[in-house]
Amino acid sequence: MDSLPKIPRFLKSSGGWIDFEIHFSEDLVHCARYRRLGKLYVDCVRSVRINAKLRQENTSIAGLPPFPPKIVFISHQQLEQRRILLQNWLQAIASLPHTSCIYQQYASFVSECKAKSACYNDKKEIKVFFLNDSFVSIVTNGKRLAESVAIALDFPSNLCRKFAIYLQIKASGSWQLHKKLRSFDQAFDFLKPRTRLCFTRDFFSPAIDYELGQSEKGFSFLFNEARFHYLSGSLIPRTVLDDDYFKKFLDENKEENFLQLARCQPYYGCFTFGPLLCSLPNEGTKCLLTIGDYKVRIRFFLQNAFEATLSIRHIAFASVSTDSISMKLQL
Repeated sequence: MDSLPKIPRFLKSSGGWIDFEIHFSEDLVHCARYRRLGKLYVDCVRSVRINAKLRQENTSIAGLPPFPPKIVFISHQQLEQRRILLQNWLQAIASLPHTSCIYQQYASFVSECKAKSACYNDKKEIKVFFLNDSFVSIVTNGKRLAESVAIALDFPSNLCRKFAIYLQIKASGSWQLHKKLRSFDQAFDFLKPRTRLCFTRDFFSPAIDYELGQSEKGFSFLFNEARFHYLSGSLIPRTVLDDDYFKKFLDENKEENFLQLARCQPYYGCFTFGPLLCSLPNEGTKCLLTIGDYKVRIRFFLQNAFEATLSIRHIAFASVSTDSISMKLQL
């Protein structure tokens, strides 16, 4: 429930999923991902090699400027430097002869960007749901959708960027949160028969709770959020007595009492995953994994339940592997 500490933030995935605002020309500014630009580089290299083979020449990528290398961790202060490097790389390709196969790949990429930009400039009506299954209709081009919903709800202007849009998927007769849409995701692309968009907070903070609680709409948002997490099992009552009170307050429509009790629960506002099986201290040990406040908490269920806490900033390595049966998290 504590506010996020003011420390340097680092972005994982080698910057591959970050969107960079690239100025292709005076009339075209497009957000391109490092991952997508890397694919363009690979396509350019492949085109050079194919053309060299057809002409029975030595394979060469002369004329293709070097692509900015990957960085394992990239800070926010380095983002602008990387954006300039990527933009300069694209401009170098644009200066090549129009007959070269490299330029042809570039022209195809720019055409695709123009088509997407034109599509995203068209405003459409879209329904954004809340955790209590109510919804609001917004006419938008899909950009800054969470901010638009917050404005429509008359939330304080300083909080409008503290919310996020999540994708919900209908499974087993109920709507479940599936993934958070990132800044480069186009909301319209995710709308399918069994999916919908959901508005909720980007992170938990007592300061946000206090400001939201001052208005009727804000309080209703906080209550429905707590109710959803309790009914879905992600808000786990501390004791059996607390669980009984949760049920009692819901039955009696005592929303304020329910919300106060929810805020008193340990780990409220954190992402909780479970029940899980852990390899420590023995293979198959039951546990819960909680992520929040820059920490990973693993609660083991032995004869006497105990907890191990790891600072996210001190984790040397993390990976998630999947197979046909389960998902594995390695720390």
